[in-house]
Amino acid sequence: MKFFKTHLFLLLALFCVLNPAYAQTIDDLFKKKMPTLQPISKTEFEAQTQLHQQTPGGDQSLAYEIRLPKDWEINKEINLSNFTLSEKILGDISEYNGPPRADALRSYFKIQALDLKFQITAQQWFLHYILSDGLALEGMRSSSDQKVEALHVVIDKDQAYVVYSIAQINDKRMILAQFFVPDIYWATEGPMVYESAKTYKLLHPKVSMIENMINYNFVDIASLGYPESWVLRAYPIKTIERMKVSFTNIREGEEKILDGIIDAELLISHSVSDIDVEIQAIKTKMQKEGIIISEILETKDDFAFNKNIEFGFIDVYKATDTKNEAVNYEVWIGVLALGEYYGILTMITPSRDQEYMNWSRNSAAFDSILKTINIRDGYKE
Repeated sequence: MKFFKTHLFLLLALFCVLNPAYAQTIDDLFKKKMPTLQPISKTEFEAQTQLHQQTPGGDQSLAYEIRLPKDWEINKEINLSNFTLSEKILGDISEYNGPPRADALRSYFKIQALDLKFQITAQQWFLHYILSDGLALEGMRSSSDQKVEALHVVIDKDQAYVVYSIAQINDKRMILAQFFVPDIYWATEGPMVYESAKTYKLLHPKVSMIENMINYNFVDIASLGYPESWVLRAYPIKTIERMKVSFTNIREGEEKILDGIIDAELLISHSVSDIDVEIQAIKTKMQKEGIIISEILETKDDFAFNKNIEFGFIDVYKATDTKNEAVNYEVWIGVLALGEYYGILTMITPSRDQEYMNWSRNSAAFDSILKTINIRDGYKE
């Protein structure tokens, strides 16, 4: 109980400072669809463009190809011979410039990259990028956890640009490719940008976990994996009928700050008369600690569970703190059928609208743990 109270105190200390950039509703941004444009015929497009293939700095993870207009030229000033990617700042990889014009700046295509430190999806990373820079998102689509495409507006050097972005995770890196077109030329150049974007691809794509996963065993009954940046707290196992472990996302600094907590509990099924009673007990315990769960935000019943999970669902709730109504949380409660056991996974996280990057990291960790929960053969029904 003391451990849990300490978590709540640290969470409260963190969330009292709100970032105005997160005033937008994240769910509204997720729903924005990509605008459609009149397509260019394949024959016309290929006649006006040429194929470029590059391996910047000899790094295979950055190798790409794309078709661009024939009058666009590569910027030879970008040299990656002594280049080291950062975890915090996007580094320039390649750039191609369109012809100069008298009434606006050039259009250009740019590729940047950075090393990723924590588990996250491409869409989550890109939305954080949009929110942090206060950009106006016009539309977005995501084909997988690894890739997202979007259209947004940016002001640079007093020039308004329409930007088509492709953010893609390759191994443990984020590769951001962007077309910048002055807004007054978007109507004429936009269709060409749309077609060029279709030809852009990384030549050596690799899907992998960004963070190393550490294995945890519930004795010899079940196991799960958790991201190495999270801190494990294993509770003493008094009986194999009910076992529990916690994982905390702790921000290091002069003072350690808790950014999120995930609990995983394993309950033998014959001891559970009603799973709703168990869920209510979790809510009641949180309420006693000052976390008030209110309306349900969503139910996830199509989550990518581990193949050994017979069925499962996740309910996401809005929550507040009794000591500070301005502090918003989300509480996730997942229930899984694991052979002779039920698995209950709970998470307390800052809300997506207040602390989007922390929320993204927490939800990605929750996802990773869910995908790795595994029951041993002897305990399958």
